[in-house]
Formats: sequence, structure tokens, C-alpha cells
Amino acid sequence: MANYRQTFEQMCQREQSGTRSSSAERSHLSNTVQQMLARQNTKSRKRPDDEEHRIQCACIQWFRYQYPHMRHNLFAVPNGGHRDKVTAAKMKGEGVLAGVADLILLKSNTRYGALLIEMKTRTGRQADTQREWQRLIEQDGYKYVVCRSLDDFMREVNDYLSNCSVCGDTIATK
Repeated sequence: MANYRQTFEQMCQREQSGTRSSSAERSHLSNTVQQMLARQNTKSRKRPDDEEHRIQCACIQWFRYQYPHMRHNLFAVPNGGHRDKVTAAKMKGEGVLAGVADLILLKSNTRYGALLIEMKTRTGRQADTQREWQRLIEQDGYKYVVCRSLDDFMREVNDYLSNCSVCGDTIATK
């Protein structure tokens, strides 16, 4: 954990100074995040959603260092979680939809307008509302994937962005 934190802090300092981290450092960070997730997954969980949360956080960190010029294109949709009835009603009025994917990569490639990512644990299952939203969004021509690990996420994002003609040479897949 200390090694990961040190690498992460060094990369943040370089980014703030305008210097991009080397591919070796990004690779080391990715490997360290995977090791950290493996250790965390062996601990007993306090709540069922903790593992999914840890995986999603690792995915966001990896993306922001792998594709720093596109960090604004990937964002979370805060649909889940427990809320009181008043807050839930307000959010529904504001347009919250049941079943929407956890992450959206708002970047078109040669085949799709965006990549929609549902995060699940190894044993997690999509709710009926999520499967229905997936069906509708795929009919509209978007790419929808379910990722159960950092490796799944890295593979899906790299594959999706490798077909990105508007991204040009700025995409460096590993």
C-alpha cells in the first residue's frame, strides 16, 4: 500500500508540474492497483457493495493515468446507494433513471457513440432494470459492457479506444 501511495503521489506531483509520467510508472501503478485489489478482496467485507466500489475506484484511477488527456470523458453516474424518500423523489424529478450504467466513457469511436460500463463483482448480477436499460441503449447503437475486474475494464477500454479514429495518435494502448 505504501509503495502504491508513493508512486501515486509522485505521479500527481509530475502531473501538477505539467510533466507526464512514464509508461513504466503507469504500468507499475496499474500492477500495484491490481495487487491492492487482490489483497482487499481476500478480507471480509463489511457491506456487499464495498468490493464493487473498490474495483470501480481502481478503474477510474487507472483510466486517469493511462489517458490523462481524456479524464473528462469518463464519469460515474451516481444512481445507486441508499437515499431517503425525499432525496430519491428529488433525484427522480431531476432525471435519474433506474438501470443506467455505473460509468460512461463519452467518446465516440468508429462504431459507437459512447461506451457504457456496468461494474459488478465476480458474483454480482444485473438487476432487471439494468438489463432492460442495456437492451434499449444497445438498440440505440451504443456499446455496453459489464466489467467484473480492473483487467476487464482495462481490456474493454483499450479495445474500445483502439477503434477511435478521432482520437488519432494520442491513444497509447498497452
